[in-house]
Amino acid sequence: MQAEDRLSEWMGRYQRGDGAVLTELYREVAPGMLNYLYRFVRDRALAEDILQEVFLRIHKVRHTYRPESPAKPWLYAIARYVAIDALRKRGRRREVPYQNGLSSNRSPDALEQTERSESMEQVERAMGGLPGGQREAFVLTKVAGLSVQEASAVLGISEGAVKVRVHRALGAIRGLLGPNGEDENA
Repeated sequence: MQAEDRLSEWMGRYQRGDGAVLTELYREVAPGMLNYLYRFVRDRALAEDILQEVFLRIHKVRHTYRPESPAKPWLYAIARYVAIDALRKRGRRREVPYQNGLSSNRSPDALEQTERSESMEQVERAMGGLPGGQREAFVLTKVAGLSVQEASAVLGISEGAVKVRVHRALGAIRGLLGPNGEDENA
């Protein structure tokens, strides 16, 4: 059974009152959704709080899910709206982003991990410089792994508009990172 079919089946069962299936739904969706939310709000703790709120909202509005429709875009649309609400409530104030600590051990693995971490920070900075619509389309398709069709449903725009936003985001990121993938502003 395909992942999307499984999600749709679980949502249908949850909608009909099978509360136990919510655990499976959470296990399947939460990691990717947390990644999406983190890149949306750029604050790890806030993203984790929003994820919890998303599943509370899913519970409250499960009656609106249409079983004949794919579940993933419906779930991510809820996540998007909850994230937007959270940013509004927060007043768009920025806090120090969550940082994974790196080992002080300078073994080759630690050096490689440090280099990867620095590269990811450059990409994160480049993504942070994107206009909101481009960043959202990019994160949904390239980070969260949604199809263009699914991202279109989440964002409420045409598939062509999603493709244009992703293309422009990729161009902007390449422009910010320079020809060798290095941050030109660093």
